Formats: sequence, structure tokens, C-alpha cells
Amino acid sequence: MNQTRLEQDVGGKKWFGLLPQVLAATAVTSLHLVIGQTIAYSGILVPQMMLEQNVTTTNSIPITESDSAWIASAPVFSGLVASLLAGVLIDYLGRLKTIILSSVPGIIGLFLIATASNMSMIISGRILMGITSMLIGNPTAVYISEISRPDIRGSFLTFMQVFMSIDIGTEIDPYLASIYISVVKVIMSFVTTVLMKNFNRRTLLLISAVGMALSMTLSGLNTDWIQQGNLVTRDG
Repeated sequence: MNQTRLEQDVGGKKWFGLLPQVLAATAVTSLHLVIGQTIAYSGILVPQMMLEQNVTTTNSIPITESDSAWIASAPVFSGLVASLLAGVLIDYLGRLKTIILSSVPGIIGLFLIATASNMSMIISGRILMGITSMLIGNPTAVYISEISRPDIRGSFLTFMQVFMSIDIGTEIDPYLASIYISVVKVIMSFVTTVLMKNFNRRTLLLISAVGMALSMTLSGLNTDWIQQGNLVTRDG
């Protein structure tokens, strides 16, 4: 009886000691909502701008196919440079200060997009959001690795994917695909937490890499077939 009670007390203290790690990991990974919003935003912004351009002639910013490509890819290019900068800032300023600093380009970028009167302001805002995403992503992984126990570190790291998957969506048909993808990402983030407890991380990484390669190949082939008119779509 005393042994059972002692084990319960030890288990309770163990989970109570884990609580600060859970709260810290949740707080810092919740910033990945910004990364998810940055990734998904072009899928909502570009169709809306094209619709306004076709329906109205006033109070709309002209957009071309080249502009839409820049809106979608600008965060990727700026993020490539910012990822190198993040490594330097992590060593020089520290993890938390780098994460705090990431809010500066993010606020400016969102302000530019919200008040944009031309395409240059929108693209500039997207560039700054790409910088913010990298300044959040890199230090977060390092910070979690430092504050968490080795046996639960993998579970905490999956929080980043969970929050990144919770981005903007609607029930309008053109955006259903984005919602489906987000739901799948959220579900698989939790599945990954379970799998990392039972399988080798390297094995899971190799399997996911093969799956991603196959998915990208099929997506590219289907897009090419649709453009050539060889594949019948729902609207066609």
C-alpha cells in the first residue's frame, strides 16, 4: 500500500515538473501560426485580387501572372537569406531574443500588406514575412531542444507542425483544398508524435522523404496533364 502511494507521489511530481516544459514549448511553437499564415496567404490573396480585378475597375490593385508568382515565392527567397542570418543571430543574441526580434519585420510586413496601394507594397510585405518565418522557425527548434527532456523532445518538436498547419480557411469551394491539406497536416502531426515513440526517427524521415517525392511527382504530372487538356477536371 505504501509502495503504491509512493509511486503515485513520484509520478505526480514527475508530471508536475514537466508542466513548465509543456507551457514553454506550447508558447514558443504557437508562433508557427505566423509561418502557416505566411505559407497559406498567397492561396487566398491571389484569387481574391484576380476576382476584384475582373469584377471591378476601381479600388483594385492590378495583378498579372508574374505578380502572382512573386507573391507566392517572395517569402521563400527572403527566407533562404534569413535562415543564414538566423544562425548568426542565435549565437550572438540568443534564442529568445532572436524570436522576439522576429516580430519587427513581421509587424512591418503585415502593415505593408494591409495598407497596400500597389503591388510593390504587397511583395515587400511578403518578403518581410518570409524573414519573420525563418527568424521564428530556426530558434524555436533549438530552444525546445535545450529546455525539454530527451524522451519528450520529439513530441514537443511536433507542436511546430501542428501550429503551422492551423492557418486561414473558409468554406467556399475554391479554398476547400487548402482546408483539406491543413486538416491532414494537423492529424499527421499527432500521428507523428505517436510514431516517434515507437520507431526510429531516421526511418520515419526516410519514409516521409519518399512519400513527399512521390506526392510532388504526382502533383506535377497532374498539373501538366490538366494544362495540356489530357485530364478531365470537375469543372471541365
